[in-house]
Amino acid sequence: MLFDRIYNTFGKKKNKEPERNPYVLSDYVILANNIEHQKIGGKKAYIDRTVSLSEVIYKLGEHNIAAINFAGRRKDLF
Repeated sequence: MLFDRIYNTFGKKKNKEPERNPYVLSDYVILANNIEHQKIGGKKAYIDRTVSLSEVIYKLGEHNIAAINFAGRRKDLF
């Protein structure tokens, strides 16, 4: 604290290097503007991996809640 007062650096923000984006080479989509959930409408969403239908069916057999919710929203897949 005393050092900060001497060199007049107290309360100044330290400049931080920007972090490297781990999704820089990934595909992305722009979400629809009318999405109100968590205010994500119009923002960029990165696709880091895709899931096959057989993987979803396997997870449904394990009673995975995410797979159950996905299947409930996407009835056209079944």
